[in-house]
Amino acid sequence: MTREPIVLSFVLLFALAALAFPHSAQALSLREAMATAYATHPQIEAARANLRSIDEEVAKANAGWRPTLSIGGVEGFQHIVTDQPTHLEQDQNLLTGTATLSEPLYRGGRTVAEIRRANALVRAGRAQLTDTEQNVLLNAAIAYMDVVRDSGALEYRRNNLQVLQGQLDAGTRS
Repeated sequence: MTREPIVLSFVLLFALAALAFPHSAQALSLREAMATAYATHPQIEAARANLRSIDEEVAKANAGWRPTLSIGGVEGFQHIVTDQPTHLEQDQNLLTGTATLSEPLYRGGRTVAEIRRANALVRAGRAQLTDTEQNVLLNAAIAYMDVVRDSGALEYRRNNLQVLQGQLDAGTRS
């Protein structure tokens, strides 16, 4: 993943915040900027959601040890008319049901393997989340320091402009 678009988005975010609040008493500190990035960045939220979905696989794998219950049923209606030897009409309600309970005793090691696989996927998902968090925080710190650097350069240029304007005004008075 390239960092340039992400860093550019953070720089634009901080620049827009500076333009939106040009006369604010105090800018965000580095800690506040990083806390905001950590709490609100969509990549971190997506990585967290991905980890939650991976966590569900552990429960599914553990279900291999649990019994299963299957219940089914059929309901119907039948109207019978016979004309032999006498006329007879008969209505029947048909109801059939089945219930099956099964508990696995041995699945050839498949349940153990599925649980190990699910746990390994959870560990990998946690590592991916940590990587995403670190990248986002690094990019936030880079963007913050870029804004600090550029703000200092801007202030230096403003001061230089004032000095040059003062020299120009002094030269035109004499």
